[in-house]
Amino acid sequence: MRSLQKVTICLVGLLTGCAAISDDPVNLRLQEPRVTCAQALRASRDALRKLGYTVEAVDQERDGKPGRVVAVRHAGWSPADPQAGESHKAVAVVRCDDSGATVEVEAEGEAMERIRFPAKFGEEFRAALVRGRPSARTAPPPGRVGARQVAERGVLVTVAPLGADEAPPVADADPLGAGILPVRVEVANRTDRRYAFAPADIRLTTVEGERRAPLSGAELGRRFGAATASAAALVEAGIAAGEIGPGEVRRGFVYFDAATYQRATVVVTDVESGEAEGFSVRF
Repeated sequence: MRSLQKVTICLVGLLTGCAAISDDPVNLRLQEPRVTCAQALRASRDALRKLGYTVEAVDQERDGKPGRVVAVRHAGWSPADPQAGESHKAVAVVRCDDSGATVEVEAEGEAMERIRFPAKFGEEFRAALVRGRPSARTAPPPGRVGARQVAERGVLVTVAPLGADEAPPVADADPLGAGILPVRVEVANRTDRRYAFAPADIRLTTVEGERRAPLSGAELGRRFGAATASAAALVEAGIAAGEIGPGEVRRGFVYFDAATYQRATVVVTDVESGEAEGFSVRF
C-alpha cells in the first residue's frame, strides 16, 4: 500500500511567491496528491498550533491567489519568568490544482529549531490530514454528508473518496496505480417512500471546476489490462443501481479518474412522484 504522503524538503533558495521573513528561513515544500486546498489549509493550521504557534490569519484560496496561514511563536516566555522573548514567524502558502495541493512553509527560529522544524512540521501535517479523513469505522465528519432531514427522517447521502492510506476495495487490486480513485458512497432512506438511484448519475467536481462522470466497467477493464479479475472484483464492490425502499441502506463504490475533487453531486428520484432530489457533498 502506498505511503500517505510524498514529502520533499528543500533547504536552499527562497520559495517562489512567498516573501522572506528572515535572513535565514527554513524552506519546506510538501506535495500532497489528492488533497484539496481546504484540507491542506486546515492541516497546516493544526500543525503549526501543535508546534506551539499562535495562528494569526488563515486566508482561503480565491481569485487565483494561494491560500495562506500566518502564525507566530513567542520564544523565551514561561510562567516562572514571564518576560517577553523573541517572536518567530511562520508562513504556510497553499496552492492547488487537480493533481493535489502544494504547501510551502518558511519559518524563523534558532539554529537547532530550524534544523528540526521541517521534520516536525511534516509529521504534524500528515497526522492532521489523517485526523481529517473519514474512516470506515467512524461517522464522516461535517462536510462529507449531504442530507435532507426533518425530525431525523429523510434521505442521508454520504460520499468519501478513498484516502491514500486506506485499503482498496479489493485486496489484490491497486486502483490508484491504474489512475483510478475509488469513492465510497452510502444512501440511507429514512423515509416511508421509495427512491430510484443510479450511480452513473453521480458527478464529481475537481478543484479546477471540471465535472466528471464515473468510469464504466469496460473502462476499468481497459485500465487493468490483463488483470481482468481485479477489474471484475472492483465492479462487484460497486454500489448497485435500483430502488431503495423505506428503511433500506445501500452502499458501495464508484470509480473516477484519479484527481483532486472538491465536491460530489448525487441525485435520487421519488418513484411515486418522479421528483428528483439533489445532494451536494463537499470534501
